[in-house]
Amino acid sequence: MRRSMFDAPVSVPEQVLRERKSALLRRKFWARLLGSLLCTFVATVILFGVLFGVSRVEGNSMRHALQEADLALFFRWGNYSTGDIVVMRMGDHHPVKRIVALPGDTVDISGSGRLLVNGQEQHEPYAVGQTHRAGGTAFPLVLQDGAYFVLGDNREDSLDSRMFGPVAGEHIRGRIIMVIRTREI
Repeated sequence: MRRSMFDAPVSVPEQVLRERKSALLRRKFWARLLGSLLCTFVATVILFGVLFGVSRVEGNSMRHALQEADLALFFRWGNYSTGDIVVMRMGDHHPVKRIVALPGDTVDISGSGRLLVNGQEQHEPYAVGQTHRAGGTAFPLVLQDGAYFVLGDNREDSLDSRMFGPVAGEHIRGRIIMVIRTREI
């Protein structure tokens, strides 16, 4: 005998309710997971695409402050000061150097290998070796607006502003705020 849908109310078995509840919970779980992943992705893009950057140190020009293969976290915004270690953009290379003179400063290097900024000899406890003049830059040099003079700490093994001249502010990617050492000294 066949029953019609008008005969008697059909009660929904508990098993069907549990399955529907389970399916609803699975959809909520996946929606929350996808929402969390999307928020994480957006936060990562903002943090590392706008505010911060990461660069690998190449070469020995910043020895002993930084070692080759160190990872440097840099902050992309803000003003620069003398003593700041910065990551620059020069073609395919991203050298790391220390700012030693700011826009408007006059830079000179004495015959005895001392850095002079605005006529004052600079105290540079981080510098290794003598700061000799090198080809490419005529001294004394007055820095124009937006130009910075950068040197490597390892003065006898550094390609820096002594060779390629002042660095325009737009070529500075950011100031290093943290270093992750990837190998032992």
